[in-house]
Amino acid sequence: MIELIQKLNDAIYKINEKLNIHTKLVDPGSELMPFYSILSIIFSIFLIVLGIKIKRTFPIVIGVITIIINILIILDR
Repeated sequence: MIELIQKLNDAIYKINEKLNIHTKLVDPGSELMPFYSILSIIFSIFLIVLGIKIKRTFPIVIGVITIIINILIILDR
């Protein structure tokens, strides 16, 4: 899982270099990674609630996928 995140991070970094944006994702080996994952889960719950309120399935699907990915990241640590 960490290798996948590192590959994604490298791809985003290459895209950002071409766009002159110098931001990177959080280093997956960082001690703060579970904290960022928990914040992402909280945001995903917000997306699910928003999707229910506006009666759209897209935010709900994105929220559920994000929660699953972040739970796998937390369990991988």
